Amino acid sequence: MYRHVFANLGFLLQIAGSITIFPILVGLYINEGPTLVSLFLACLSFLICGFLMNALCERKDLDFKSSCVLILLAFLVMPLIGAIPYVYDDPFNSPNPIDRFTNAYFESVSGFTTTGFSFISKSDALPKSFLIYRSMTELMGGVGLVFLLLAFFHSRVSLNSLSNALGIENIEENLKRIFFSVFLIYSIYIIAFTIIFYIFGFQDIIKTGSFVTDTITGGYQPSLEQFQQ
Repeated sequence: MYRHVFANLGFLLQIAGSITIFPILVGLYINEGPTLVSLFLACLSFLICGFLMNALCERKDLDFKSSCVLILLAFLVMPLIGAIPYVYDDPFNSPNPIDRFTNAYFESVSGFTTTGFSFISKSDALPKSFLIYRSMTELMGGVGLVFLLLAFFHSRVSLNSLSNALGIENIEENLKRIFFSVFLIYSIYIIAFTIIFYIFGFQDIIKTGSFVTDTITGGYQPSLEQFQQ
């Protein structure tokens, strides 16, 4: 009954996996071997699960009920896979496996929902590629995920009504272009403010980029030690 829900969820997981490639590239560039293992596992899990869901299920328009199910599953499944690096690296120093999992899942949910609550007291102690990963989860949740779910939440008729209300001609055909435009705008802001901070003396461009992304998406707050020179 809900195969079309899983097909759309698979599309979201594939996008998340594709975005996770960026912190992996950062880790490769600065040679953060141990952290790369956890990021690679998360990326691979996103892509494999997403591919299987797309391959085995047929994508169709969603009605109101199935759209609600998609929203619920997305905010449960994506943080669950996104918690893999936290479970693997355990930046919380958890006393037992249960605490490690619950802390990791809470941290991941906080990122994907852009809530910003964190059990990590000193984020400056995290590897730089891990900092980028945390920021990317906020970007996925704050920009990409919400926008995609908004699109899936409406039937074709509702999309046409929505486009008329917003004054946008045929929003359904321009949906992908609008989606990539949203990411492009956020990327320009992140790059621009990262350069500005760099010019004003914040020489660690990776931590600065992470801080800017966190600020724009309204999520995790950096520790004071993170930008001490």
